[in-house]
Amino acid sequence: MGDLTQRIKSYPISHDAEINTITGTKYIHYGDIHTEKLKRITNEKILPNIKDNNYIPLKSGDVIVADASEDYKGIADACVIDLTEEHYKIVSGLHTIAFRPNRKLKSYFLYTYFHTAIFKHYGYRVGTGLKVFGITYNNLSNFVCT
Repeated sequence: MGDLTQRIKSYPISHDAEINTITGTKYIHYGDIHTEKLKRITNEKILPNIKDNNYIPLKSGDVIVADASEDYKGIADACVIDLTEEHYKIVSGLHTIAFRPNRKLKSYFLYTYFHTAIFKHYGYRVGTGLKVFGITYNNLSNFVCT
């Protein structure tokens, strides 16, 4: 999959960084992906505000994966940004891996593929950990979509 996507920088931003002031910058936290608060992001306003810090922004079409989970079921849960207009800078936060599919790979295909039994079993096989399970960018980029 690494040849079909570009990795976008993620930042160690936790819930402690959230503020009530509208700053023009918002972020995606892995916990919000796991709770299914975020699956298909069509409205930026639901994302928490954070202070701007010269972050590299995500774009519509980017797919974000939670790289940590307390159970195997949640390994590599994903969400996709699906905006018709971008009004805020959105960044990838704590325990996330962000991908930008190239022209050969559609965002929704990748997002949907991350939810298939084939991919989930791959995640179970390469995921590591005792209490918290994790998957790395290298594991994800080595996956071959069939």
